Amino acid sequence: MESVNINLESTMGSAILSADVFKNIAQIVSGKIEGVYPAKKESDFVVCKIKDAENIKLTLYIRLRQGIDVAKTCSDLQRKVHEDILDMTGIDSKDINLDIQGFVSEK
Repeated sequence: MESVNINLESTMGSAILSADVFKNIAQIVSGKIEGVYPAKKESDFVVCKIKDAENIKLTLYIRLRQGIDVAKTCSDLQRKVHEDILDMTGIDSKDINLDIQGFVSEK
């Protein structure tokens, strides 16, 4: 499993974050952005690749609500995923890609 070791300000050891940590953060954030839906089943719509702490790549496979402002929604989602990962892990992930699979009509 891919993971990244982060340095803690502690003499008690280190912390290793698996790719699932980053996937979970992105999944939670995407659920909070209006008009964004997973394009695949809930556990598979975020893919995370880790080379090292400076090279974490996330791809979210999503659908958007029809009629939504695509540029603004995508920008908001990328910004919020970035912010939450930085706040929760201290890692500045700058490679957050969105693969828009289609649109969902309003019901």
